[in-house]
Amino acid sequence: MVGVGSSASLIENNISVNNNKPIALNSTGGGNVFAYNYVDQAVLWNSPGWQENGIDDCHANFTHTT
Repeated sequence: MVGVGSSASLIENNISVNNNKPIALNSTGGGNVFAYNYVDQAVLWNSPGWQENGIDDCHANFTHTT
């Protein structure tokens, strides 16, 4: 997970299999780069049979100002 206020992060060359939210952004800033990551069988652990998105960038991700 890329956490609160993170920016200019490089996340690359990762493999994630059978995980819930394998790559997630949570209240991050701009300039993060995701490259050459592989996600397979991303599932919701508490809802068997439901597919989870592999790279989740929708948790309040925008440029933050103070």
